[in-house]
Amino acid sequence: MKKVLVSLGVVLVVQSLFALCLISALQLLIPRDMPFAVTGSSKVVNAVTSKVSLETISYANESAALDAIGQSKAYGAYIPGTKSDTLIVVPAKSFFARIDLEAAFTEAAKKLGRPMAVRTVKPLPQSDPLGGA
Repeated sequence: MKKVLVSLGVVLVVQSLFALCLISALQLLIPRDMPFAVTGSSKVVNAVTSKVSLETISYANESAALDAIGQSKAYGAYIPGTKSDTLIVVPAKSFFARIDLEAAFTEAAKKLGRPMAVRTVKPLPQSDPLGGA
């Protein structure tokens, strides 16, 4: 009887640890310190970084930012222009980060009255539109 109780106690402790790990991993599903390419200063980027945790990395031009994206060094890029800006999103890097970034930048650009186009690079395949596999 003592062995059965000890065994059940061990199973209960291990199961509790697994539950704790699962719950703690799911509590903060927010992006943190995402590497993000920028090619110049912009009030839109400043507005977004005050709400979304981005690690902005400056690049000389759009080509350099796209190279960083191609090497999987950035979750996206913001290219300020003279008349309108471009947000580059990368679903293949993270489908959900793309959604968060696009929403945050669209809202900030609208509030600041800045026209912005969204361009997708490295899209997910049709067979896995959410990037689950």
